[in-house]
Amino acid sequence: MEKIENLKKLKEDYEVLRKKYELPKFEKFNTEFNLESIQTLDTEFLARRLRLLIDIRVGNILSWLEGFMNPQRATVLMFEIINNLKEEEKQVLKEIYSELGELKIDAWKIELLPYNEENEIRLVKDSIKKFDKIKIRLQKIIEKMDRK
Repeated sequence: MEKIENLKKLKEDYEVLRKKYELPKFEKFNTEFNLESIQTLDTEFLARRLRLLIDIRVGNILSWLEGFMNPQRATVLMFEIINNLKEEEKQVLKEIYSELGELKIDAWKIELLPYNEENEIRLVKDSIKKFDKIKIRLQKIIEKMDRK
């Protein structure tokens, strides 16, 4: 019962921010960035938590792409995939890696500043917009990997 109440409270708190700053609906944010994972955390800094969830997702994808950028440390599976990629696909992965790296650096910059809800939300919105575009390009390459 407590989990249901926690999720309900999180949805209510998110809805306040969503309306105030024109954020995506709870379901979309949750699907992309696992928003419900923070339902048991009491926080007065929900905007920061949103940014951190995006940062986690970006970091996970960057870690995965590390194998493409540094094949000496790649797993056998990753090495096999790299060998089957076309040069233009490798170039797109490098571009995506760089763009995700920029998002990571932006997160580091704001991490060092005193909490400011507007700044956090500005970065959240900017990151979502960029991530949505990156995701489409990355999905196309992953689909090609699956067919090889």
